[in-house]
Amino acid sequence: MATVGVALNIPVGNGVGTTGDISGINSLKTIVVSGSFRNGNVIIEAANNGGEFCQVALFQAPGAKTLTFGATDARVRVQGLSIGTVDSVDVQGEETTIAAVTLAVPPTPGVGASSDVSALGDLSTVIVASPSRFTGSIGVEISQDNVNFELATTSFTAPGGCRNFIKPSQFARVIRTGGGGAPDVSIAAPPEPGGSSGTFTDPVIVTYTATGVEGSDFMVPLGFTRSTDTYSVFPANQGMTSILGIDCPDIAGPDRTTTDFRVITTAPPTAGDELRFIIAG
Repeated sequence: MATVGVALNIPVGNGVGTTGDISGINSLKTIVVSGSFRNGNVIIEAANNGGEFCQVALFQAPGAKTLTFGATDARVRVQGLSIGTVDSVDVQGEETTIAAVTLAVPPTPGVGASSDVSALGDLSTVIVASPSRFTGSIGVEISQDNVNFELATTSFTAPGGCRNFIKPSQFARVIRTGGGGAPDVSIAAPPEPGGSSGTFTDPVIVTYTATGVEGSDFMVPLGFTRSTDTYSVFPANQGMTSILGIDCPDIAGPDRTTTDFRVITTAPPTAGDELRFIIAG
């Protein structure tokens, strides 16, 4: 598949840029930020169907990050910038079509009406965002028959966030334990894992239990030997004491081998944390 890119609008000074359409880019994305800035925060936010935004990446200096999230919209937020400029922010990835479904959120504790998500692929991203603080937790449940539901991923507390899951589903709904705010909950995905036509085999889940001494740049064993080192790694962002930013680079040869792959986190994981990854390709 072809590689495509979208140049996001940059605000003048501090502020929020206009929304860019990234629905043509696969869930596995590389975000490249260039400029001369050396202070402040350049925050990349994502949303679906014109809904509320949540943070998916933070840059405090120019650079590139490879992330996994499905979304139709993205924008740039700049905060605390006083030295240098942000010249460009580009989102790049394999060409596909991301579809998104916005779920009904009950205003009080309970379960919302279910929605048909059968058009979405198995590798999906949940985005929970709210313009004002909500209480309790918000979860997304999925089902094959619209009768028996299970949580797709761990529940969200304020201010929300962005998490991936890989489970086939026909229906999805929101379950919440609190109230308040105006939460926007959506699921986005390419038509099939990776957004490719026939290039992805059945994905597997690899769970890595942190020792607490590996630091923030380490190799994760696959637990088996692949025939090639050509495969994709999608962080599932579950089982951790605190949510970390996770990058799985595939730039240099040693980054990904037939037996292990490189992981970079924004902070060292805590001993006992379970970092889960989706391996496909």
